Amino acid sequence: MAPRRPARTPIAPAADVPRLRLRLRLRLRLRLRLRLRLRLRLRLRLRLNEYGSRRARVVLVRTPPTPLRPHPLPHSLHSIE
Repeated sequence: MAPRRPARTPIAPAADVPRLRLRLRLRLRLRLRLRLRLRLRLRLRLRLNEYGSRRARVVLVRTPPTPLRPHPLPHSLHSIE
């Protein structure tokens, strides 16, 4: 019979635990940031599909808002001229 391994082998010495925790937190933050960026990009792409090309978007930004279309785009894109 092969000698049994202990049930739980220590993954890291106790001194490394804070460092490991920090690395885990950083990885989580990075993943969150990536997910946010992806969602933003998706939203932009949807908006592009809604209004056609980027040129159409710029034209829309240049046209003043009407009662039917109070804000064609969010304020961040109103600066495109």
